[in-house]
Amino acid sequence: MIELGVIGASGRTGSHVLRVLGDFAEFSLAAAVVSPESKLIGQCAGACDYSSDLSDAVARSSALIDFSLPAVTARLVTELKKTPKPILIATTGHSESQLSSIRALSELTAVVLASNTSRGIFALNELTKLAVKLLGDDCEVEIVESHHRAKRDAPSGTAKTLAQSVAEITKGDTRFAREGARNSKEIGISSIRGGDIIGEHTVYLLCNGERIELTHRASDRSLFARGALSLLKRLVTLPAGLYTPSDIFMNITKLPT
Repeated sequence: MIELGVIGASGRTGSHVLRVLGDFAEFSLAAAVVSPESKLIGQCAGACDYSSDLSDAVARSSALIDFSLPAVTARLVTELKKTPKPILIATTGHSESQLSSIRALSELTAVVLASNTSRGIFALNELTKLAVKLLGDDCEVEIVESHHRAKRDAPSGTAKTLAQSVAEITKGDTRFAREGARNSKEIGISSIRGGDIIGEHTVYLLCNGERIELTHRASDRSLFARGALSLLKRLVTLPAGLYTPSDIFMNITKLPT
């Protein structure tokens, strides 16, 4: 049994982790951490009460999922360096110093840094890499991501991950804002913010006379919660190291030959 600590338990996705947890027999809820200002503190979260105590959550848990904010993640990583536990970090927008601290933690325990926990996004990433390899220099890549009005970071971590996958093949540079003509091998990212969009990502492969569009649309936020739990139950079996969702999904997906 994995004693699970959920950080950001009242947030858009963290709350869905609590809702779907009963569908995963491998887990039991050990801690549900919310903001110190939350009105939920002291109320029942299921098998435990909501709390704002990160140190206690780490002590109670055998593994953790973090759907909070980068500043909270930074404090959590500090606690985990004292008592290493496997963790899935699903926050995005980290500073370079915060990323350095996460990498240091991965030397002590298994860490997956996930800009997106959807298996569909994993498929989108793999399809994008395949298409870029097949088309080579005959196509140019643009990525458009859309999210709800309250999303704090732009572009999304998922868009950056997609761009990084393309860049590893094309050796191109990522461009977040455009003025003027396109540069050679440039990978463009555009962001849309508004309404209640859960998350949409489209990769455009633009060629002379034709184009390919690869799109993933999230219609139910619980898919991210289910994906996170699926990733974590495999992460706890792995040695210390820094993993991506693709590292784990690739090992459980039989790709056609």
